[in-house]
Amino acid sequence: MNRVTSTCHIDFTEQCNNSTIIELLHWEMVMKVGINGMGRIGRLALRSAMGAAERQGDDPRAGNRLDIVAVNEVKGGATGTAHLLAFDSVQGRWRADIAADSEDAIQIDGKRLAFSAHANPADIP
Repeated sequence: MNRVTSTCHIDFTEQCNNSTIIELLHWEMVMKVGINGMGRIGRLALRSAMGAAERQGDDPRAGNRLDIVAVNEVKGGATGTAHLLAFDSVQGRWRADIAADSEDAIQIDGKRLAFSAHANPADIP
């Protein structure tokens, strides 16, 4: 599914001194992202981007603007990474269906993420 939404609403407001203020009210774009490194920060970023962080409906961060499509982790392979995503000793268990689809993919709630194990970031496809 290729989603790219680009919406921009601009409100021009006059102040008492006749200077114009440009206020950016809303900008939404879905970006495809790959995460290099699935340590503590990489796992937390993935969980947050895929909706594990619950947010109120009026929170501007509630709408996900990141589409995670790939992860790269040198150690542990897809199976080890899937296990660490599912069972986090600090954040608790992620209530999602997480499994290694193969050695080159991880599935999270039916969404397939490409998996690679390149030590050099320049080698990541």
